[in-house]
Amino acid sequence: MIYFLIRASSGIVILLFLLYVAPNFNIDWVQEGNPKRIFAVPIALVGGWLSLYFYKAIKRN
Repeated sequence: MIYFLIRASSGIVILLFLLYVAPNFNIDWVQEGNPKRIFAVPIALVGGWLSLYFYKAIKRN
């Protein structure tokens, strides 16, 4: 259960960062109306899995 919470919370944080904070820095592919904006979701999913991997690696040491 803890692994699911780590993946979900970090994925949500990454998605919120990409959709609400990154447009303030004028990143072109994150701007509203750009069809490439949908790539924020797979990036958030991968980020969730990577954060779980790093959590396990830190916990192991």
